[in-house]
Amino acid sequence: MIIAQKNGRKAPTEMDAANITHFIADQKYVEAFHANGSLLIENTIKELEQKLAPRFIRIHRNAIVRADLIRAYELIMENDAGEPTSLGGARVAIEGVPNPIRASRPNIPKVRAALEANKNG
Repeated sequence: MIIAQKNGRKAPTEMDAANITHFIADQKYVEAFHANGSLLIENTIKELEQKLAPRFIRIHRNAIVRADLIRAYELIMENDAGEPTSLGGARVAIEGVPNPIRASRPNIPKVRAALEANKNG
């Protein structure tokens, strides 16, 4: 279970991790995304990574995704500002998520392994 704040209220809301597609950290807040929207949660991205592995994998310093929902990835050769770079990364397509989520270059092998497991499983 994940404890979340609904609409910014302090009253906690419990949510089953099976309903969450991904987590995105933005400074000191982490947002848990699900089919009907999102909730702010009090955990850090590092705590979530440790608590939810291996079902969820970290693909960027600010993103954790549900591994079984990874459907595709596309390598990119630009940084977050859209400038060309040799460091690259990837855009990861997650089932039920309209926009791809950025993966950093060191995490691409985890994305690739999850995608292979999804195709074979």
